[in-house]
Amino acid sequence: MKKTGEGSRNSWSFDLKSFLNNCKKSSNQTFENLKILLEKLDDPQTRKAARCAFSELFHYFTQSSSDEDNISSFHFSIDKLITDGDESSNNTLILLQLPSIFTPEDWSFTFFEGLARYPISEFHHRTLAELGCGNGWISIALAKRCSPTMIYGLDINPKAIICARINLYLNALDMQGNPIIDSEGKSILERVTFHHSDLLEYCLEKQIKLDKVIGCIPQVLAPDSSLIPNIKPDEATDEALYELSNYCAKQGYIEDQFGLGLIARAVEESIEVMKLSGKVILNLGGRPGKAVLERLLTRRGFKVTTVWQTKIEQAGDTEIQPLVDIEKNSSYRFEFYMGPNSTDSISARTAFAYLQNGGKIFHSLQVLDAEIRDSHKMKKVLRLLKKEEYSDARSGLDLTYSDRSLVDEKLSFLARLSDKLSSQSAFDYEDIRGDVTFRRNLAEYFRTYWRIPITAKSILIAPSRVAFVRNIFSNYSIKKSIIDKEIAKELPQEWLQNDYHNSDKEVFVIESPKQCELVCKLIETIHPELVVCSLSDFEIKNQDSFKRLIETSEKFGTRLVFDFSNGCDLSSYPKSNGIFEYLFDRELPKHVTLICALIHNRIYPDVEVTFSISENETFINGMCNAAELTYSRTSVVLQEFYNTILVDLLGFHVKNNKRGVTNSLRLPKEEEKDFQQKFVPFSKNYKNIAKHPAIKNSFHVIDSKVVRLDYGENCFPTANFVKAAIFECFVRQNISNSEQLSESEIKENISYRYGFQELENYSLHLANGVSALFANIAEYCASENESLIIPTGNYGYFEATALYFGVNVLQLKTKIEHQYKIQAIKLKEILSTEKKKSWIFLNMPIVNPTGAKYSKQEIIEIFKVAEKYQATVILDTIFSQLEFLKKETLFDISSILKNYAPNLKFVLLGGLSKELSAGGLRIGYAFTNSSTAKNAFARSIQYPLPKTIKYAIKKIFYCLNNQIDEVNHHFQEQATFLKERAEKLSHILSMHGWEPLDSKGGLFIIAKPTKLIGKSASIKLNNKTENVTITGDNVHEVLFNLTGLLINGAEWTGISSYCRFVLSVSESDFEKAIDKLRLFWNAVNREE
Repeated sequence: MKKTGEGSRNSWSFDLKSFLNNCKKSSNQTFENLKILLEKLDDPQTRKAARCAFSELFHYFTQSSSDEDNISSFHFSIDKLITDGDESSNNTLILLQLPSIFTPEDWSFTFFEGLARYPISEFHHRTLAELGCGNGWISIALAKRCSPTMIYGLDINPKAIICARINLYLNALDMQGNPIIDSEGKSILERVTFHHSDLLEYCLEKQIKLDKVIGCIPQVLAPDSSLIPNIKPDEATDEALYELSNYCAKQGYIEDQFGLGLIARAVEESIEVMKLSGKVILNLGGRPGKAVLERLLTRRGFKVTTVWQTKIEQAGDTEIQPLVDIEKNSSYRFEFYMGPNSTDSISARTAFAYLQNGGKIFHSLQVLDAEIRDSHKMKKVLRLLKKEEYSDARSGLDLTYSDRSLVDEKLSFLARLSDKLSSQSAFDYEDIRGDVTFRRNLAEYFRTYWRIPITAKSILIAPSRVAFVRNIFSNYSIKKSIIDKEIAKELPQEWLQNDYHNSDKEVFVIESPKQCELVCKLIETIHPELVVCSLSDFEIKNQDSFKRLIETSEKFGTRLVFDFSNGCDLSSYPKSNGIFEYLFDRELPKHVTLICALIHNRIYPDVEVTFSISENETFINGMCNAAELTYSRTSVVLQEFYNTILVDLLGFHVKNNKRGVTNSLRLPKEEEKDFQQKFVPFSKNYKNIAKHPAIKNSFHVIDSKVVRLDYGENCFPTANFVKAAIFECFVRQNISNSEQLSESEIKENISYRYGFQELENYSLHLANGVSALFANIAEYCASENESLIIPTGNYGYFEATALYFGVNVLQLKTKIEHQYKIQAIKLKEILSTEKKKSWIFLNMPIVNPTGAKYSKQEIIEIFKVAEKYQATVILDTIFSQLEFLKKETLFDISSILKNYAPNLKFVLLGGLSKELSAGGLRIGYAFTNSSTAKNAFARSIQYPLPKTIKYAIKKIFYCLNNQIDEVNHHFQEQATFLKERAEKLSHILSMHGWEPLDSKGGLFIIAKPTKLIGKSASIKLNNKTENVTITGDNVHEVLFNLTGLLINGAEWTGISSYCRFVLSVSESDFEKAIDKLRLFWNAVNREE
């Protein structure tokens, strides 16, 4: 090359002989020379001359002996590639080849043959990216054949990009340097571009959206994978760059074990840049086996089709030893063949031995088409899985189902769950009635698909049918009942064995048949107070049988619960149902309730959520109160799964006020006196708890202006390891029995925190929250006529629960000088006079709501007294790990028992809702050495957890036990947060008329309105302004009336004049609460 006139680009000329002599010096010199030619091709002024220079080179090489000699002599070659069998065709390519780049061979030929099987319309006017484009021939050939909008040829080898760009010019211009224009008036220069990129890095950075991603990517782990990332392409030798194209390093995916990690990353990056209806088309070597290759794609939600396949000889430059090493360390076997037509595969180890002894080995090669219906949802899932804490979940992701509808259903749920986990700081539990969005969508589903004009107010959510029905028994003190067999088998067995003639004293249950006529006969004969039944599929199709059940039960004063689980399928084409036909234009009678267990899903078969429909407001309120005292809440994650199905079913319906429901919406109504006289009324125990402060104070009107410091939720951000465990349990399939056995991890945690050894001597019981377990104990105490001692100044709901079941509750008065903690001497006074067997409720080490902490000596004295009088101690540790000083969190209960009360019986209650802000997960456990307690849990209603939740529990406790950095960080940050909140709120309260009690930990502080008592305030009651005097008993109501700040009053705390304030609310609510406390103080003082 030379220039005749240094200043003019037009004077550039090319000297073939000097160029080739210069190239003989080295590969690097050749590369520099080619870059100069590329600069001339890029310049419109010299482009034609530069293309003619390559024509000279091409003619020279076509007359030489071989490509190998050219590569050896000049470090490059130029040759033709016929892509359609006709050398004279416009699709024949002229290609430059460098030694650092793959030469077109069987792999790439097979790939192009697979692409050529598609109709031209598949790529016409589409935007594509080719991964591992090499010298660019496939991108160029595809552009010539299909006229795409744009193909981005991408390769990590910078020399490959230079080579590809030159080849683009060689095929966009003819031998004389004139542009080749297609039928649309465009050159392939306008349809193809090449860029240096690590997989799709270029498209990600430029935010390019693609219709298709195609590629042929390395899938053999390098013998020394650690060296691959350290190769600097610009400085690397030809051999190093060739290796960079031939091998891959580990990518952090489970597919790394098969050498497929790079492909896995490419697939996930493809989803990120893909348009909604995009495709991935990959050329994959079949050494890992077809099932593994397809699962790489299907587990990420793709539908896979094999476009083309063949067998090729194993390349001599690819080492098999890494695959042999993988086989040695696992049970997996790769697939090789001893001939191109062989059907029986051999392992990598066998293939390696055969090859070393002169044999030839082959492997399959296939072009796979992978299509995903909704890449937008998959993007959400993968973005969450990219986070470090979610690495196990990333490996466990599996959307492989033969039924594509299941893929769509699971992907929709995972996308919504990823949104929830990404945007929601704390994993709160929801309204006692159930997640409000879920209930609204259920109501809308019935309005949309069945034209039933109900609202969310008629719907309640429960964890199971049995839990719901069991609470009806307690609410109404049911004695005689007819219960569906599926539900009856979960009720206490003695109920099914009791004699009918004792039904005025004992609960009598018989199983219900599934024929309407037989059920009605039983009602007419036995006159039960409650019937819970279902009908056969045949009878449920029309409304006649349902109407007869309604009429018969109404005639005999029987409350009817109809289970339509077998007749309800959440789908866009639901089966005919006589119940819904009936409800279209008629209210559901007040004595009738519908229940449905959502259990007919094939993705998580053991995930159950039950909902009820009632238009009886009195009944609904009663069931809400009962729920608060038993199972408390239903897991929001499980609700979200079914809510996702509803969202999808409702998403395509046009919403218009004039369409659909013709009747006005029906709201639940209260029971009239005549009704209550005819049907079994609320039980005496229920009427008592309805007056309990924990229940009656929960009926304030809440709107957006109200600030709540009255509930026991922890709004501190949930730790990421908890969220990751939740997500992992749902992304997976086929969780084994051993993976869901969480008991050992929980016991290990108890051992670490409380010092227990010889754990086989203790039993562990799981449930959906501590409330359910305490309800089991209370129910047992009531049935055995045993007493429960509860100190004043403790969690009010547990006292209400005990009264709900009719337990003899003994109040142990606590005093301010002891920070409202139990004193052993006071406990002794009660136990020494109590003749019944007793249980003692003890919040420890942190007391709710005072925030006081028991010392070791105080616990010793309490345990000694309890042991002496053979009382069982219920240790409620739900507020442990919330101490303000982290060093005080551990408490060696085991050594106290061993040294001071070796015969004491106890039940230790614990969970994750408070310490990890995971109330929405609903996890509780009971750890006990008491056979009596064990019997109590065994005979009471069971709350089985699905295997997904059990798996999450095990993962969470594993993290806690191994004290990973995030665990320690979470507890330290949370302790600092709560301590700062307590100090700030205490200071504000002190400055504005309150006297707060010093707190050592927990989620609350309590305070007495010392300087507010006796002051006057004007409030509005029933649209009238009244002047009231503030007292320790009414200050919380005056505060709410004047400012909209809701706290728990003294009646709720059980401590005279002391109110409870929650610390762990959002920053916004906390600051608003402080403003309202100031406002209240100023308003009260202004009155004077």
